[in-house]
Amino acid sequence: MIAERDTHKLVVAQVMAYGETAKRVDVAATAITSGMKVEEFAQLDLAYSPPYSSLWDPLLIAAQALLREMTI
Repeated sequence: MIAERDTHKLVVAQVMAYGETAKRVDVAATAITSGMKVEEFAQLDLAYSPPYSSLWDPLLIAAQALLREMTI
């Protein structure tokens, strides 16, 4: 993920994984199109199902990591 340093708006997200990635690409594309800030994105409440995914979506983990980098 890449965000503008001044506004914190998301500009780019890249998804690489085995299997289905369409959901994550759609979420990232929607956030970028709507001008969402990293802080907002990191707090999204995304659907999950324990047999198929973890509570913390990789996109949310990436957004939180980006936030930490932006505060340095």
